[in-house]
Amino acid sequence: MLALGLGLGCGSVSLQPSGTAGQGGGGDTGSAGAGGTTGTAGTMGVAGTTGTAGTTGTAGTTGTAGSTGSPGTVTLRLKVPSSPSFCDMTCGPPAHITIFTVTKQRVPIEIPSCLVMCSDQCQPFACPAGGACLLLGTAFTGTELKWDGRIYPTSTCGGGATCYRPAYAPAGQYIAHMCATPGELRHSVPVCTATGPEECVDVTFNLPENGAVEGTLPAGAKNCLEMRAADYDQSCAVSSDCVSVPEGNFCGGGSCSCPTAAVSAKAQMEYLSDFARNSPNPSACPCAAPPPPVCDHGICRRGVFTM
Repeated sequence: MLALGLGLGCGSVSLQPSGTAGQGGGGDTGSAGAGGTTGTAGTMGVAGTTGTAGTTGTAGTTGTAGSTGSPGTVTLRLKVPSSPSFCDMTCGPPAHITIFTVTKQRVPIEIPSCLVMCSDQCQPFACPAGGACLLLGTAFTGTELKWDGRIYPTSTCGGGATCYRPAYAPAGQYIAHMCATPGELRHSVPVCTATGPEECVDVTFNLPENGAVEGTLPAGAKNCLEMRAADYDQSCAVSSDCVSVPEGNFCGGGSCSCPTAAVSAKAQMEYLSDFARNSPNPSACPCAAPPPPVCDHGICRRGVFTM
């Protein structure tokens, strides 16, 4: 029995070459590896990267394009009184309304003449020869400007050529400087003859603003008054203390500003200065030499012709 047991022991060694059990062991190992591959299912977490699609929100930055667009509009209106009359001497649309910042910097709202728009290929641009136009007088009764903030600041481009680059002014507060010149249209070919200095009014406004922003020039009656020698110093001791001056109302034109009265020589400069300001419309016409003024009982009076 003992010998048999030893034979079985030796047989156990001879059984190793069959190895089927060993293959089974290898199979166990392989199946375990296959089971390990299920772990790759965890790569489904990569699908979570679809969350980066949220970066499309950066498209919202296109809203900054609004900063280069119009902030809105405003209507600016200049009104003038019916008297005195106003006119322009021009060959193109006159600019009666100028815009300034609140710090008194002019805002370039007109396209610069004889300039090109800025670009990488721009070249200097010369005004065409013979570009002068015929100046004509035109009546002015008021104007209106609708502004959307568009401006035309100048710059350089190409080989240093001056150009303009359209843009928009930011929303905010500005000043409208509105002006017109009193004058009358005369002659068959209309000519505007100024009858007084340019009159202006400044109006503060916001861009944008609803409704019209109006500026109104004051009535010009105060700029055209009747001149009377009796309103000035006419005192004298002798006739040589007196000087001849025009007298009357020349607001409507058509009247010659010939000397018809007399004031003291001491008041001559004051009188003539006021005459130029208060009676701006006298007609230019030849005047006969007036008789020398006389001192009549201490008062300067117009002289009389004697035969």
